[in-house]
Amino acid sequence: MPTDPNEYKYELQCHLGGGDFDTPCLARQLECKNGPDGEEGIPVMWLSRPRGVPGAVWAPHSGPTCLYDARPEDLLPRIAADIQREFQNLPVSAGSVTAQPSPHTLRGAETNFYAESVEQQFDITMFGQQVHVVATPVQYTWNYGDGTVFGPQPSMGGPLPQDRWGEKTRTSHAYGAHR
Repeated sequence: MPTDPNEYKYELQCHLGGGDFDTPCLARQLECKNGPDGEEGIPVMWLSRPRGVPGAVWAPHSGPTCLYDARPEDLLPRIAADIQREFQNLPVSAGSVTAQPSPHTLRGAETNFYAESVEQQFDITMFGQQVHVVATPVQYTWNYGDGTVFGPQPSMGGPLPQDRWGEKTRTSHAYGAHR
């Protein structure tokens, strides 16, 4: 199911319909030379109309622009990659990790680990627009330092009262040697 509420088509820049062209327009028509692979393109105007609306009329959308390939590019992968790159460049602070007991653990006993992380907010400019980004921790990968990795998974764990240290929790780990 398409998420864009509009559908699109192109027409030649100076085309009036049928076989007729606007002669004054042809004199100032966009030149489409030296395309991406050195080919020539055609000058077009893009039109749009609401998708699924009976009797909707095609209206100017953009242009003139050069068309070098009649198949429209799917821009979503490029946009998604740009968003991912922008997000990775944000100064998101890592949460802190606590171990119980700490700083040492007991061989064969469960060491409870938990993360303390918070939602962070940023106001940035992306694609020429002001964007409010909310970074919310949703997955955690636990690397216990002995070659054991657990995750990614949704649990950030939580603290245990001291009289329960050594119990198995969703994020605990038992070491085979004294750490």
